[in-house]
Amino acid sequence: TGPYLLDAHEPGKRLALRAFSRYWRGRAPEERVELLVVPDPGERVAALLSGRADLVQDIEAKAIDRIRAAGAYRVLGSESLLVEYLQFRLDAPPFSDLRVRRAVHLAIDREALVQQQLRGQGVAVGQMVGRQVFGYAPGISPPRRDLETARRLLAEAGYAGGFDVDLEFRASRDPGSLVEQLGEAGIRVRTVARPWEEMYRRLTGNQVDFYLGGLLAISADASDLFDSKVHSRDSARGYGDTNHTGYANAALDALIESSGATLNMLERRQLMQRSMQLLMEDLPLVPLYVPFDLYAVRDGVEWTPRLDGLVLAREMRRREGRWR
Repeated sequence: TGPYLLDAHEPGKRLALRAFSRYWRGRAPEERVELLVVPDPGERVAALLSGRADLVQDIEAKAIDRIRAAGAYRVLGSESLLVEYLQFRLDAPPFSDLRVRRAVHLAIDREALVQQQLRGQGVAVGQMVGRQVFGYAPGISPPRRDLETARRLLAEAGYAGGFDVDLEFRASRDPGSLVEQLGEAGIRVRTVARPWEEMYRRLTGNQVDFYLGGLLAISADASDLFDSKVHSRDSARGYGDTNHTGYANAALDALIESSGATLNMLERRQLMQRSMQLLMEDLPLVPLYVPFDLYAVRDGVEWTPRLDGLVLAREMRRREGRWR
C-alpha cells in the first residue's frame, strides 16, 4: 500500500528503497531513495556539503550560515508543533506557591532566548501550544520581562533573598541564558543534565522539582496537551498519563472533557482556548518558545516542509544531479 518497497536495511545505518510500480496513488517520482541514520547534527551537515546527502533534517541554527555560504544549498524552516517549556512540582515549596511560578514566568526574556538559543529560528510564546496548533489562543501573548515584579512576588512568597534550585533536563538540551535570566530575579539555578532513561524514570516517579523539556502536539491539536499533560490523573478514563506536576483543577478538567465531546469545531476551539486561559492563570507549566523545524536541501531538489514534520520521499522531485 506504500509508495516504496524495501531494498536493503542496515539497522542504525541506512535504509534503501525502490519505487512500487502499483502504488495506488501512482508511481513515486524518484525510483530509488536511501535514508541515512546520522545522529550527530554536525555530521549531517557534513554529509550534505560533501554530496552524500541531498536533504538533511534537524540541523542546528548555528550551521545555517555555513550551509548558505557553501552555495548550491538552501535552508528551509517552518514553525514546529513543539513548545519548549518549564515544569514545576506543585506539591511542595517553593513551586507550590503560585507567586513563585509567576515570578519565574515574568523573569524570562523569551525573545532573547530565541535570538541566543535559536539564532532567531523560533517564536516566543505565552501559552503551551504554538500558532500552528488547533486550539491556540491568539489573545494570550508572551509576557514582557518584568524583573521588579518577579522579585516582589518572590519576597511576598517568603523568598526575599531568592532561593536555590536544580533544573533537570535531558542531556541533549541546553538551557543557555535561561539560567542567567532566572538568576537575575533571585532564582539561583544549578543545571542537572541526565540521560533520557534516567530523566524519564525521575519524571514518572514525580521526583523532579524543576524541569526543562519539550512538548510536541503531534496531531496539531491542543488536546495532545490537555488530555495527557494537564488533565488531572485518571488512568481509568485515559486522562493525565503524562501529568508529572501533580496539577489538578476540576474546572479545567470539565472544560477539557467538554472539548473532547464537542463535534462543532468552532465551539470546540473556543473551549480549548478557555482551557488555555485557565491553564496559564495557574501556571503549572511555563512556555518559552516554539523552535523552527530546520532542513537543508541541495539545489535541484524540489520539496516543501510539512506541518507534521514528516519527510516523505514521494513528495520530493529532483530537477538535476544525482539523487542519493
